[in-house]
Amino acid sequence: MLRDPLTLGLATGATWLAVASSILQILLHLKNYTEPLYQRYILRILFMVPFYSITSWLSLHHRRETIFYGVPRDCYEAWMIYNFMALCMAYVGGPGAIVVKSEGKVIEPSWCLMTCCWPPIPVDGFLLRKCKQGTLQFVLIKPILAAMTLILFALGNYEDGDWSFTGGYLYISLV
Repeated sequence: MLRDPLTLGLATGATWLAVASSILQILLHLKNYTEPLYQRYILRILFMVPFYSITSWLSLHHRRETIFYGVPRDCYEAWMIYNFMALCMAYVGGPGAIVVKSEGKVIEPSWCLMTCCWPPIPVDGFLLRKCKQGTLQFVLIKPILAAMTLILFALGNYEDGDWSFTGGYLYISLV
């Protein structure tokens, strides 16, 4: 299914359409670079589209080397999560502004927000710090796990989708 000409043709067309449209957006942002505080994060995030699409396209065409495209993609994903958090913080004026603007607000239990089993959560500096810590933990651990994936693959102990207790895929996925 993934090797037939129609699938490969559609994937190639979608990849190059995504690359072209994101490069156009990047060039327009560079041409109109008037808000450096925000646009540096936006440009970094926009670079994710060509990076992801090209590495995914290469993985589709070169199935045996997929791991070598996935590891840099995982590292870039971690960096993008950090940049998205920084962009959100910049949009609202920084961590101090968030604390001031959210003073006295509470996240009520809700099925939609998946907080139905929790007590009301005060939106304050502690919540903001925990959100930043969680994001930074992900940003640090994701590249470490990507490096571990390469090491385990080189040692013959990693194969995508192998959920056996003797392979590394199970343990990398659990972390």
